[in-house]
Amino acid sequence: MALAKAVAEPLTEAGLCAAVRAAAEGMAVRRGAGWRAEVHCRPMSSRPNSGLATIQAERKEAERLVSGKQTWSVQVRPERGAAYVLALPVTIGWTAPTWALLRELKAGERLQAADLHLQEQTWPPGVAVEAARTDEPPQGRARRTLHAGEAVRAADLIALDTLQRGDRVTVVMASEGIELAMPAQLLAPARVGQSVRVQADGRSAPMEGLLVDLTTVRVNKP
Repeated sequence: MALAKAVAEPLTEAGLCAAVRAAAEGMAVRRGAGWRAEVHCRPMSSRPNSGLATIQAERKEAERLVSGKQTWSVQVRPERGAAYVLALPVTIGWTAPTWALLRELKAGERLQAADLHLQEQTWPPGVAVEAARTDEPPQGRARRTLHAGEAVRAADLIALDTLQRGDRVTVVMASEGIELAMPAQLLAPARVGQSVRVQADGRSAPMEGLLVDLTTVRVNKP
């Protein structure tokens, strides 16, 4: 992303900061409703050269947006002389829409659309912004206990077709035309359709089978 001032102006720290602020605000506008950028410039290690110049601040749109202290590259094109780049230290606070919980969600509990509402969140320093898709609420089961008012991030959820180590399942074992069913627990995370290892209750040796759904592991041999 790049945003250039239309006319040359006196080269000052305030002018450099204004270019970064305009560029960051432009990024927020392009990302949609609920996005805002609050920019504070920190003192530069050296004073910029005096004189008239066109100022252009740049930041790659593909970069992950992180709140807190950072350095932006600012291109300076003087009316006389060659263009050059300055490193401007800034602090940026990003605000973006997020899905937040209306109630507490216990670990392992499935998230429902009615449990969520959209809110604007200012992200703390050092944390990459994970903005919500406002047209698509997140889905999954809680990886840990989540509290009312807490923003729901991808790392907080387990995919609906995934079980975790220790989850309880029923092992169905076929042998000589007879099916036996017994309770067991998973020994490692797995998705539906994957091979898994389970520890059946009352058996010392683990067994391997296929996770056919979220409650059943099928073992073909005892």
